[in-house]
Amino acid sequence: MYNISQQYDFGFKDVKVDIGAKNYVDYNKLIILRAELEEYVEASSIDQYIEFAKLNFDDGLYFDDFEKNIIYKDVSNNKIVQNLICKTSHDERPFLSSLSVTNHFFLVSSLIGNKNTNLDEYVVLIDEVHTLSDVAEALLQRKFSIFNAKNNIKSMLDSLKKQDDFIGKVALEKNLQTLFANSSSYIKKYASGAMSGEAVTGEKAKYYLDLLSSSLSKAAIDATLKQIKKHQDKFQQEVRISFINEIKEYHDLQEISSYNSNFLGMEYSPSRGYPTFMASSENPLGTLNRVLWSKTTMFAGVSATITSSFSPTKKEISYGFARIGLANKDSNYEINFYEKKFSKELVQIHKTPSEMPDAELVYDNDFQEDNSPYYDFILNNIRNKHDGKNSIVFCGGYKEADYMKRRYDKIFGDVNTICSDRQKTTVQTKNEFEKDGGILFATRMFNTGVSLEGSSLERLFILKLPYPVATSVRWIRLKNSSMNKFMTDINNEMLISLMQTLGRLQRTKNDSGSIFIYDKRYHTNISLKKRINEILNYYGVIKSTIKQKKEVLSEKERKESEVEFYRLIGI
Repeated sequence: MYNISQQYDFGFKDVKVDIGAKNYVDYNKLIILRAELEEYVEASSIDQYIEFAKLNFDDGLYFDDFEKNIIYKDVSNNKIVQNLICKTSHDERPFLSSLSVTNHFFLVSSLIGNKNTNLDEYVVLIDEVHTLSDVAEALLQRKFSIFNAKNNIKSMLDSLKKQDDFIGKVALEKNLQTLFANSSSYIKKYASGAMSGEAVTGEKAKYYLDLLSSSLSKAAIDATLKQIKKHQDKFQQEVRISFINEIKEYHDLQEISSYNSNFLGMEYSPSRGYPTFMASSENPLGTLNRVLWSKTTMFAGVSATITSSFSPTKKEISYGFARIGLANKDSNYEINFYEKKFSKELVQIHKTPSEMPDAELVYDNDFQEDNSPYYDFILNNIRNKHDGKNSIVFCGGYKEADYMKRRYDKIFGDVNTICSDRQKTTVQTKNEFEKDGGILFATRMFNTGVSLEGSSLERLFILKLPYPVATSVRWIRLKNSSMNKFMTDINNEMLISLMQTLGRLQRTKNDSGSIFIYDKRYHTNISLKKRINEILNYYGVIKSTIKQKKEVLSEKERKESEVEFYRLIGI
């Protein structure tokens, strides 16, 4: 948009690009720090990016382009490299130019941080408007994991022991050992594996945070931080920066808890059982209404998935507005819907077979990797139905993706396989798949924003209906206050995410292929099944092998079905 605005005379006096702080690559820094960057990035890929930069220097260099060209030695180096080579915006008065082109994070963070920002004279245009609530939540929420902090302290101690003696080393080592011991003691005492998967909010979460604060006092932490900053050259940069950022989040959590515990929460990891604390200073949706919608007079937003239906009821339209924080009922808002432009006849959809075995969780202690009827059933279906076409299998997480790739290779080994990897960005994995093809065992991060056209993708296997990971404070509070409202909203979000997932297959009018759904939850709730079928019918032609029967249940059968549905989604 910025480049086009420069090519033609639109009558704009001045145009500005605001992608946000630390998103503009400083070419001079890149050259000066080239040797230092080799610690984090493969040298050959830096050379490749420098050649790209020479050709695109006049158009501006963005960090997103940098990440498409380079290969990290460890993807966790992302923030360190960004801090090294990017410029920082210092403009405290955003949106003063005739045309501002920006992203969601800069828009919302600027509005939160600048109370007097006036949008009366602006027409606000937002693409993918449904993501605004997620952006606001990410900006407002603070998260702290005592388990991660303990591991970070251990890394710092290990690094310190390798250093020659220096003035202050003994005191610093003693302080870190005390923090490590207190962290370990807290985890041992309060991180019960029996609470795995639980989440709490409010006063109960505050109680556990207060217990942690008595073990890790602010005074002790601040004294240690002061020593770390004084002797920063004694630690690996990424470990030091990570620890400092973690402690900042921890202090912010304590501050929020001291004046408002309503938006404080705590969850236990399903796989480890340790507590992670979360807090928001205010409701993200209320914040959006306060900083954006109440100040906006002219607005248009684009979203293919603002509601959970393609012909929404009045109630569903209200939900679409509410999920982006647009709660001003007196204003003149409306949603316009357009017909699908691509032929659904090019996409075949296969629903969940009723004879499919029950799902298994790969982090269960008693899980037997080589004796799983569920995974063998899924893998046999993938092998028999991918037809040699490039395929994506949407798994439940990294561990499941890794397991399924290894299991497929062991049993069949007849096609190239790739899986999502924590050490690679989504873009890097997508580029590898686009180049080599085969079967990609992917996490849910691939169900939005990934475009693979034509023969690059012709088969989708969806192993899990894409329910959100409902562990944020707003989800926990909603669940505690109203189970009915929680179930309604979580099902709506799943349906919206399902639309996005199905849309990966058909990116142009000529794209064709097949979609297979393998999730027994499809059969456990009749009203939800009807809504899922409406979406499936919209995206393609259903090729079901399931015998159709009249769906009439007794009251007892209905209740049993509802209980089974809750169990399957982990409620």
